[in-house]
Amino acid sequence: MYTLDKIKKEIVKQISEALGGRIVQASDLVYPPETDMGDLSLPCFEAAKRINKTPVEAADWIFGNIKADGPIAGVKTQGAYVNFTLDKEKLAKSVIKEIFKMEDGYGNNKSGKNKRVMIEYSNANTHKEYHVGHLRNVVYGDAVNRIISANGYKSVPVSYINDFGIHVAKTLWAYLEFFKDKKLPADKGYFLGKIYVRAVKEMEKDPLAKEKVSFMMKKIESRRGKEYELWKKTRNWSIEAFEKIYAELGVKFIRVFYESEFIGAGLKKVAELHKKGFLIKSEGAIIKDLSEYGLGAL
Repeated sequence: MYTLDKIKKEIVKQISEALGGRIVQASDLVYPPETDMGDLSLPCFEAAKRINKTPVEAADWIFGNIKADGPIAGVKTQGAYVNFTLDKEKLAKSVIKEIFKMEDGYGNNKSGKNKRVMIEYSNANTHKEYHVGHLRNVVYGDAVNRIISANGYKSVPVSYINDFGIHVAKTLWAYLEFFKDKKLPADKGYFLGKIYVRAVKEMEKDPLAKEKVSFMMKKIESRRGKEYELWKKTRNWSIEAFEKIYAELGVKFIRVFYESEFIGAGLKKVAELHKKGFLIKSEGAIIKDLSEYGLGAL
C-alpha cells in the first residue's frame, strides 16, 4: 500500500537515480500552501547548496531529470519549488486493496507504544438541553479516541460536566417559579433544557429575576436545604439523559468529572492567587489583567 512515507521515498529515489546522487531527503518534502500547486512540494534551497546552483536553477534541473511515474501523476516547477501531484486513482486502489486484505485490522498499529493519552470531550452542561453542537463534539472526540487507540496508545476518554454554574440556578429558579406543580414528561433531561430557555426569557422581563437567581445560586452552593436537594434530583435527570445519548452513540468514558467536585478547590486556588497579587478584584469579580499582552482582562 502507498503511504505518505513510501511516496516521499519514491520521489527521493527517482531524483537520486536521475541525478546520480542523493541530494534530497524525504524530510525535505512539504505540503504546498495552496492545493492547486500540487500535493507535495520540494523546496530546493538546501539542494541548491549541495549542487552549487541557485534554488531556481536547482528546481529546473531536478524537474528536467525526473518524470511522472508510479504514485506521481504530474511534476511542475514554481520558482524554487518542484511540485508533485499524486495519482489519486492509484492511491485509492492501493488503500482499498489493503483494507480488503486486513479487514477489521486495517489502520491498527503499535506506534503509540502503549503511552497514556487523556482525551477530554463532550463537556456538556447539566440543566440545559443537549443540542446538535454537543453531538458534533462527542462524535469528533470519540473519533479521535478510537484513532488514538488504533495507533497503539492507551487512550483515556474523559468528560468534564459543568453541573454547578449560574445556568443551574436559572433553571431551578424557573422550575420553581413556573413548572413546580406541572406534570413532568418522561424525558426529564430534555424538559430541563426547555425550562432553561424559559428562564432566560423571563429574566429579560423580570427586573428582580437576577437577584432571585443569585439567591438560588447561594442556596445551592451552601449544599444544604431544599434547593440543594432539588439540585441533586434534577442533576440526575440530566446525567441520565446524557447516559442514554452516549449509549445510543456507543460512546464510553473511563471517568466523568463534575464541576461540583472541584469548585471548592478552584475557589481556594483563586483566593491564594488573589492574596499573592497575581489576581485582582475588579467590579466585584476576581480577574487576571492581561492588558499588557493585548488580551484584556480574564
